[in-house]
Amino acid sequence: MTDLRRSLSPEFIAHIPRRRYEFTIEEVIAGGAVLTVPEVIAQLAPHKRRLLRSWTCPAYAVRLVAVRCGACRRRWRFVCPVCQERREILYKRPAQRGDDGATWACRPCAGLTYSSKRHGPRHPSRRVPTPRQAVIAKRRDELERRALDSLANSDLWWAQRRDDVLYAMTRAIAERESEAARSAAWLREQIRRPRPIASAPNEITLLFTPELLATLQRLNAGQMSA
Repeated sequence: MTDLRRSLSPEFIAHIPRRRYEFTIEEVIAGGAVLTVPEVIAQLAPHKRRLLRSWTCPAYAVRLVAVRCGACRRRWRFVCPVCQERREILYKRPAQRGDDGATWACRPCAGLTYSSKRHGPRHPSRRVPTPRQAVIAKRRDELERRALDSLANSDLWWAQRRDDVLYAMTRAIAERESEAARSAAWLREQIRRPRPIASAPNEITLLFTPELLATLQRLNAGQMSA
């Protein structure tokens, strides 16, 4: 145990690297710092979407390019300002630890990860849908409504219960959106709080010398004041 105490020097503790992903995508979405192609390309006139190959949005200072999809279709994609790769979504990470976070970037460049890789299924952040999850949920709801209308037109049993089923579907969607809004509000409060350095387990803390513990406290206090 004495050798282990000597090996953990203050210089070693000071050079412990930060976690690779500081924030999650759901936290950034809760803060409203996310850009999707449909909402940005809506600022461009329809006839220009068919003629232009590249366009820079003046409101967000991000560039979009038209990617050919099939014989007669085109899809617009963002050009990440950091890596210059084509992306569907851009994020702006919260400003902490002296980082202004003012640059729009893709998920890898912004240092973001998914909540599913960090938290369990019951965590509130798992209730906040990502842009792709929101699109999938919207399409699924539309397919369910179309299937209900088709069944109601062909079967009398479904026609008699169409209004009740449609009401239950609408209520489920409203509850899902309300739960997502509450989770997003909780995440916004968590983002405003300073994030201290994670504490070590008790069995590891017992091996620290008083000098090492004092160094950790100074690092923690400096991070929270930054």
